[in-house]
Amino acid sequence: MKQWMLTAYGQLRLYDDCKRAFTELLWENTRLSEIRCWVYQDRYDYSLGESFSEHYTRYTKMASMLSPAISDQDLFGAIVTHYEPRIQACLISANVKSTQEALAVLTKLQSLENLKDHYRMPWRDFEHKDQTRRTPHGPPSDSTGNRRPNGSVQVCHVGHDNRDRNPWDSPLRDSRTN
Repeated sequence: MKQWMLTAYGQLRLYDDCKRAFTELLWENTRLSEIRCWVYQDRYDYSLGESFSEHYTRYTKMASMLSPAISDQDLFGAIVTHYEPRIQACLISANVKSTQEALAVLTKLQSLENLKDHYRMPWRDFEHKDQTRRTPHGPPSDSTGNRRPNGSVQVCHVGHDNRDRNPWDSPLRDSRTN
């Protein structure tokens, strides 16, 4: 940095020239292209642990470093695609016009998401907490209040054994042979 300043010091007369040269030194075209790709193509990842609004803010800050700058509406359109379809639908239906409005909607959506996660229980936890209304597993007994009609009737299943019968010994066949 110091070497660049010593070599460029005599060539840069105006502040704008110095600012442009310094920006070109730090922000090459490849770096700007990389940031544009992130803004337009990245996706929100739940596993990172950042909120919806933090994600939006991070990409808004990245986009603010771009030259030429991206308009608010283009930036909103690009970042909305980062989220899953249900979040996208909420943002689009809210008719967001500015970054502040987008952050307000995303904050509300995040609070709803947190409530949903708070009240979501695994099925096994639900089974253990709701023991009073559940019937036990296994065959019903008289003590559980068997509500089937004819609950006291004993049923016996009868089957027919066809092992001894020859399929060729039908009464029709016997009558022809006689």
